[in-house]
Amino acid sequence: MVGSKVLKHLMRRNLHAIAGVRDINSVNEEFKKNIDFIHLDYNDLISIEKAKKIVDKIFLVPPMHPDMSDMMRNVLDRMQSIQYIVCISASGADANSSFPLLKEHGKIKDYIINSGIPATFIAPSHFYQNYFEFSAKYIKEKNNFYLPQGNAKKTMIDTSNIGEIVVNILLEEGHVGKTYHLGGYDYDNFEIARNFTKVLGKKIDYIDIDPDEYKKILIQEEMPEWKIEILLKLNSAWKAGSRLKSNQESIALLGRNPTTFEEFLQENKEFFL
Repeated sequence: MVGSKVLKHLMRRNLHAIAGVRDINSVNEEFKKNIDFIHLDYNDLISIEKAKKIVDKIFLVPPMHPDMSDMMRNVLDRMQSIQYIVCISASGADANSSFPLLKEHGKIKDYIINSGIPATFIAPSHFYQNYFEFSAKYIKEKNNFYLPQGNAKKTMIDTSNIGEIVVNILLEEGHVGKTYHLGGYDYDNFEIARNFTKVLGKKIDYIDIDPDEYKKILIQEEMPEWKIEILLKLNSAWKAGSRLKSNQESIALLGRNPTTFEEFLQENKEFFL
């Protein structure tokens, strides 16, 4: 959701980049015309060693995986020749957190800082693009979507904005040692449903589902148990209003206002029709 947007903004500036992917055959042909791809697997030490020899700066994306901090140590232990890291991190990352996602991201952040490699961290809010994964199917088939978030607002951002910000950080001076909290705009899901209705031209409803019922849906979709628990805790935090954040750092790093949800939908409505 983010890496591809970073590549697109690098391509727009005619900058040479190398992307590490697990399966080169799955790469979109659009990218192959302008970006070099190499095999990179966080559990394959040989692939990490090869990758580090051909780049100076890296944008690092920790995987959504229960062993993500161990995987990142595999990478970082072999990155001492790297000059600069920009790493995506969870807002509130803390190695002492009781929330597994924040704990793992906190361990990764501490490890990067302790490595001595100059680094910048970005902590974005909820992605607009998450509606692709969790809601598009139901919007297409049933004209509604289910989430256990009540009527609380949550801060969201377009991953294209994140990709542009990452490229700006990679190219500019003055960002080392900083953590940027990237917000877009605050919406509740009833507002989101109205945006869907307006852009798609058909009535779309938001259904505030009980967390236990939502868990049953995720189990039916064969989502791993560890990921389900993370999503339930995140949804609970959004419902409680504890994940709201300012968009001022996004505005400063973009040099303009972030994309609104309606603008995002206008560009991506085919995913929901």
